[in-house]
Parts: sequence; structure tokens; C-alpha cells
Amino acid sequence: MNKCKLALASIVIFLAAFASAKEVVIYHTSDTHGFYFPQENLKGKMQGGAAALAAYIKKDCPVRENCLLLDSGDFMQGNIEANETKGMASAEVFNALGYNAVTIGNHEFDFKESLSEVARALKADVIAANIEGVPNVVPFKIYEVNGVRLAVIGIAMNGDKNKTYQFTDEKKACQAAMTAALKSRVDDVILLVHAANNDSRKYTTPKELIESSPFNAKVSLNGHLHDSRIEQIGRTLYVDSGSAWQQVSKITMEFDDDTNRFNKAAAVKIDLLTDSGEDEEIKTLTETLRKPGYDDILCDTKTSYCYAPSKNGQLDTQLGNLMADILRERYKADVGLVNTTTFKGNLPAGKVTKRSLVQAMPYGDYTAL
Repeated sequence: MNKCKLALASIVIFLAAFASAKEVVIYHTSDTHGFYFPQENLKGKMQGGAAALAAYIKKDCPVRENCLLLDSGDFMQGNIEANETKGMASAEVFNALGYNAVTIGNHEFDFKESLSEVARALKADVIAANIEGVPNVVPFKIYEVNGVRLAVIGIAMNGDKNKTYQFTDEKKACQAAMTAALKSRVDDVILLVHAANNDSRKYTTPKELIESSPFNAKVSLNGHLHDSRIEQIGRTLYVDSGSAWQQVSKITMEFDDDTNRFNKAAAVKIDLLTDSGEDEEIKTLTETLRKPGYDDILCDTKTSYCYAPSKNGQLDTQLGNLMADILRERYKADVGLVNTTTFKGNLPAGKVTKRSLVQAMPYGDYTAL
């Protein structure tokens, strides 16, 4: 056989192997915080919202049984409509979007026992191995997608206002859930967790959870810091998907067609720009939830103020500095100090509304003198 025939045979073998691979597609969000509507980004484009997410998934995965939609928590609290309904509006939107599973974030406890009512109202599986007392909660759930059996293990984060539900050790809970899932003959495991690897506080990170477990989960879907990052550490792909439905992460896991053995995983970020479309059914639903008065114009600003740190490793932000100046001038103080982590949204140039201010500062902080 000459060199040309050998090369051609190699190509044919490669293509045959590629064609035999199974793919599982997962869409991931986190820290949606009741941001059902699009916002103007710092470039003047409308971005985000439930209707934009629905339109993208409908186009990218027309047969929903062929993909999973998962969320890493903090969906009950944040924007006006979520807060005034104590998270029930979020359950309605999540049900309409067809989420398969959610885990529990620290802000799910902001309305105390309302978490139980929202958990009952959700059609999605509520997955959290390290909490007791939440109705319908399970430590893990097995989903079969494209012939592949995947176990999704949830790890919740406790909240400052939790006085009702009992938490257990995250590592032990993850180990127990993973051991039980593996006995059910799953092909692989996904970790759905409200935590982040780059958190400087004393939380158990997704990396620590996986390293302490009896099986190396190939994908960890993270949250809490409103960060947007994709990183491969060892054999695990870690994905943080931002916040407020500004983006969605699309994760593709590839498995051998014959053995269902895991081959590889990859992820991409999709900016949910409304120019690409909004689902009319979801848009109609969210508009029925919109509270009147919050979109009235209060004033104008010629400058955009970003809530994220201006430089990596620093806490200084444009929006934080603006608010510190306002406090200092209003109260005639020599110094104005603000907690920069209380800011969760940008303030774009142009019209300022009550909604845009609440979205920038959703936690109801008050002035201390």
C-alpha cells in the first residue's frame, strides 16, 4: 500500500471514530436573581433575560429531551419581582423555561421558610445532598440523555438568614451521594454546586469536593461569585456562568458510542443578546410579572458605571466609588465607605430608573452613620 492509500485509510478510520461518538449537551446558568428582563449593557446593547435564553435554547436544541438545562442557585432573590413574591415568580419562570434541575444558593434563605413553598412549586428537580428539611429535595438525580446515564449531584450553600433547615458537611454529603450514584450504573457524574474555586472566603470549593470524592466528576457547574470562567483542572472541567441571565454556558460532553466511556468535555459562553431573538411566549409571561412604576425615569447619567473591579485583585469599582462620593457629599462626611460586594449590576449611561438602581444594589443595604 502506497503512502497516499495509507493516509486515506487513516482519515477514513479517524472520521469513523469521530462519527461514532455520542454527545450530551448541557446548558448552565447561575445567580439569575430574578433578572427576567433584558438590560442595556455597557456597549448600549440589550442583553439577557429569560426570553433570550429560551430563544437560544429552542434554536440550538429543538428537541429538549436531547439536552439538559441546569442552574446553580440564587434564583429566588434579587430583582423587584422576585423579592416581592418571595421567589414564587422565579419558580413560574423556571417552570416555563423547562429547567431540569437546580441547586440551592445562599440567597434562597432570604425569605426564610418561603424556600419550602418555592421548592414545592418548582417542576425542576431540587438537588442538594447537604441539606435536610426542604420538600422534594434529593441528593442526586440520574438523567439519560442520548443513551448516556448522567448523575447530577447538588451541593447547596447555607445562608445567613437560614434558621430552619439543617446542613451537613459538604464533603461527606458529596461522597455519600457519589457512592450511591455510582451503584446505579451511571456513565459519569456532574457536580452542580453553589460555590466557586476562586472564592477567597472559607467555603468548600468545587475542586475540594471533587478531590475528596471517590470518583473524578468530569464537569463541575459552579456559582455564587457571579464570575464567568471556564477552566480545566486535571480531568475536570469547571464552569462558572456569570449572573442575571446575561450569558448561558453550553457544555458538550463526548462519550464513546459503544462503551459510553467518557472522552472529553468542552464549554463555550453564549452572550444572550436580544438581537438574536426572544421567545414570545416567555416574554409575554415575564411582562405579566413586571411591577409598575419601577421603569419610570428618575434622571440621566452621561457616564457608564461598572460594578466589577477595575483591576484584577482589587475591590475598587466605578459604581462603588460613585456611591461612596454620594454618601460623603450627602452627609457632609470626610470619608464615604461602601461594601463593594453589595453591587451586582452596572449602571449604563442614559436613563436611570428605579429598576436600574435596584438591580445595581439588590440587597436593601442601608446607610450607617
